[in-house]
Amino acid sequence: MLKWAMIGLGLCFVVLVCAGYVKRANWINDKIAMLSAPASLVYAKDNAALSPKGSKPRVVLIGDSRIAQWPGAVLPSAFEIINRGIGGETVAQLAQRFNADAIALDPDVIVIQAGVNDLVAASLMEPDKGREVARKTADTLRQLAGRGASADRRVLISTIIVPAKPDLFRRPVWSGSLSDLVADVNADLKASRWPDGASLIDLSSALVTNDGKTLAEEFRTDTLHLNTAGYQRLTEVLISRLQSALDSEPRNRTK
Repeated sequence: MLKWAMIGLGLCFVVLVCAGYVKRANWINDKIAMLSAPASLVYAKDNAALSPKGSKPRVVLIGDSRIAQWPGAVLPSAFEIINRGIGGETVAQLAQRFNADAIALDPDVIVIQAGVNDLVAASLMEPDKGREVARKTADTLRQLAGRGASADRRVLISTIIVPAKPDLFRRPVWSGSLSDLVADVNADLKASRWPDGASLIDLSSALVTNDGKTLAEEFRTDTLHLNTAGYQRLTEVLISRLQSALDSEPRNRTK
């Protein structure tokens, strides 16, 4: 009897391991598939119903979950803030909806914070392919800055907010190369030349530990997301940059 019980337990263990492996493989495949997935149309109705711009400067926040979860309560009331964040989105998806969800809303300033989902996928790929995804991520962010500036909008491109130490549930799908990829892309963005009307806002540096590669515990809810204290810190950085962008001299429209 004990023998059969042990066999049963062994079989259950094998089944659980296999199920976990399949779930991990599917999760990784889904993350990589997002690099070529179509953009979401979730904001189409909200955009159509948006009221004309009033007396306050209009600011569009657009990007991934770091934008989507930014609490309206901590944002400055001196600006009309329109949040167009989508959790899990890649920069390629963002690029597809950028005109409809940002430029077409007649903003004075567009703030973009995106790229970590691309780099999560990149960290799970072969090193050469992962570095190519990282390069494309930085290139796409520069292209978005150019598109916004060409439309006569002021654009603030954020550095990619670094990850925290991985939570237990994330470790089976975690690659330590993610932190290095984020650091590489941020260094690339900091070295970039931006078109007139566009500039870099270093939101990541406001939240890191001394190593410069890790989201501080005091600002995290999990490996990739921020708590209220984190968003309060980001808002402090954002306010001064929004005002300086609005106070900047008018620029020539890029042809």
